[in-house]
Amino acid sequence: MEPPSFALEGTFSSSSDVDNTSSSESPRPSPSNLPFNISRTSTPSKSLPVYESYKAGGSLHITTIRKCSGDLSALQAHLLDALKLEASFIDNQGKKKVNVRINALTRHIIVRGWRGAEIRRWCEMVGF
Repeated sequence: MEPPSFALEGTFSSSSDVDNTSSSESPRPSPSNLPFNISRTSTPSKSLPVYESYKAGGSLHITTIRKCSGDLSALQAHLLDALKLEASFIDNQGKKKVNVRINALTRHIIVRGWRGAEIRRWCEMVGF
């Protein structure tokens, strides 16, 4: 069974996920059926480990997702689908550039551009 696709424009809800209690938090979908996981930080804020930074004198903007486990290539495919990005593109000099890449040593996902808000929203929608 293929895991559900989570696009940023759509909302994820089903009648079985809705809880009609008077709690202040809205119910989240469970990420347990996905082949990957993004753990939250261990600080008291328990925030998502999504960080935006720049390199090359400010001309290269990158977004890094840390604390990833499981099948990182599946996470890469889900991010490409959710952010509506192509896997790669050719720049002006004819070099192939990858939009979302995996650092296998540190188990980080690196996305070209400042996409922290979009990735955080996707992580919240998926249930991380």
